[in-house]
Amino acid sequence: MKNNIYHGNLLNTSFKNEEFLKKYKILEKRKSNRDEWVHYLVAISVNELDDVIADIKANLLPTIYYAHLYNEDGSDIIVIFPLKVFRLSEKDEEGWKEVKRYMGEHGILIERWKDAKPKTFQEEVIYYADKPLV
Repeated sequence: MKNNIYHGNLLNTSFKNEEFLKKYKILEKRKSNRDEWVHYLVAISVNELDDVIADIKANLLPTIYYAHLYNEDGSDIIVIFPLKVFRLSEKDEEGWKEVKRYMGEHGILIERWKDAKPKTFQEEVIYYADKPLV
């Protein structure tokens, strides 16, 4: 069934402890070509989604970090900050403006938003092809 699995692109440096990420089903683990970041591509069942959102929210480092989860076609994207969660679609222009506004109000560099990819399973193929395996 389409959209019963969510994926997340989670950065090791966003969390209080990188070991936290190992409890999820890891599909890919790639090192950034630009930075010391390791990108974890994780799969999450729709049945676990609420618990995983709460878990990620609780384990994010405060202030400047976020994580995002998305379903196959980008119709449900969940952007998670330590104090707030946004749910929107890939095409929700007003919703994305609200996320950027929130980031600006909380000192999160908008430039970081370029890294809020992929947003669909199809984008993953290109996104992860560009990074070396760990």
